[in-house]
Amino acid sequence: MLILKQYEIIKCNHYPSISAEKCFQQILIKDKTNKYFLASQSLSLREYTHINRPDLPTMLITHNAINIERPSINSYSIVEKIKKDNSNLTKYETNILKKIKQELNINQNDDNNNNIKKRKIFLT
Repeated sequence: MLILKQYEIIKCNHYPSISAEKCFQQILIKDKTNKYFLASQSLSLREYTHINRPDLPTMLITHNAINIERPSINSYSIVEKIKKDNSNLTKYETNILKKIKQELNINQNDDNNNNIKKRKIFLT
């Protein structure tokens, strides 16, 4: 109970009243800036969040225990896209690298000529 007191309570402002599932869906659509956890036994609500809010972790309450579900395939694809976007160099960065290489007179072909073969020593 003490853990729950530290979280904000979001009130339903729908008039006339709608189902809790529909209310959660509308809150999740409107407010994408806040970070939430969703704990529900409703299969349709969890499927809805996997499709529309892949960044939202969902928890399932079963057998007197709280289990965090695995991220959906959609979540994994979004994470991979973000990783690729963050790892790619911008045009500005590529231009700076080219300038530095020109200043240091580094050619890509010179790298291949620097491979020196080591002699093998055979012990008899």
